Amino acid sequence: MKKITITLTFVLITFVAVTAQPRAIGARLTYGLSVSYQHYLNDRGFIQADLDIPWFYGVGVAGTYNWIIAQPQWGNSGSWDFYAGVGLAGGGYLFRGWNMGYAGVAGNIGLSYTFDFPLQIAIEERPILGARFGNSYFGWWGGTGRVGLYLDFYPALAIRYAF
Repeated sequence: MKKITITLTFVLITFVAVTAQPRAIGARLTYGLSVSYQHYLNDRGFIQADLDIPWFYGVGVAGTYNWIIAQPQWGNSGSWDFYAGVGLAGGGYLFRGWNMGYAGVAGNIGLSYTFDFPLQIAIEERPILGARFGNSYFGWWGGTGRVGLYLDFYPALAIRYAF
């Protein structure tokens, strides 16, 4: 019984510690619509995961670890965060008979404002540099074969519920 009590206490403390961290969930408007989730690990960094749904057929995912670079005091209410990070991204598209997949390194840079009520608005840029594969050649992708360079550079406006 003592082991069960200790185990349950440890699980409860871990659950409270994990859920006590600030989080935000919402949408990013870019070349499509993204579902975005942020989980703050401490007051200097957070993890961001995005599920991208472009305006054409396809899906993409990205995960970044972001460091809070500065927290300027530009007013009496709310809080500002300027952040940058790095992570991984991948996905695929099917557009007018062209198919393409990509995988690469994702960066993230942004400026967010969290209001006194649970709403966050941000301007972000998440460039992705990596490999492109498939039979399509359009945009910033190059190469003479079926594998080439993938470069994605689209700014985004994010609106998230902060809890």
